[in-house]
Amino acid sequence: NGQGHNMPNDPNRNVDENANANNAVKNNNNEEPSDKHIEQYLKIIRNSLSTEWSPCSVTCGNGIQVRIKPGSADKPKDQLDYANDIEKKICKMEKCSSVFNVVNSSIGLIMVLSFLFLN
Repeated sequence: NGQGHNMPNDPNRNVDENANANNAVKNNNNEEPSDKHIEQYLKIIRNSLSTEWSPCSVTCGNGIQVRIKPGSADKPKDQLDYANDIEKKICKMEKCSSVFNVVNSSIGLIMVLSFLFLN
């Protein structure tokens, strides 16, 4: 059909790609991080929190970066108030590939690599 696609003309395939772009597909970080995601990330990095922005919480898709607001820097970490003392911002990494929807991308990558080397 001269469109330069190697894919068969499967109408559902494009729908999937578009659903991805429209945040209809869950669990692959291609949407705004939930409060739960933010809180879990804060727990993980609590001890390394500072007034510098943290690394992005994901390696692909949309994650979160957090830091202690400069005015709250002197508070003990266990007394930091999530709403008032922590600044949050979205970090947009490269979009997660649909191949890794199910597994965490790094685990998926290791599995793919080991699969390639075993053959």
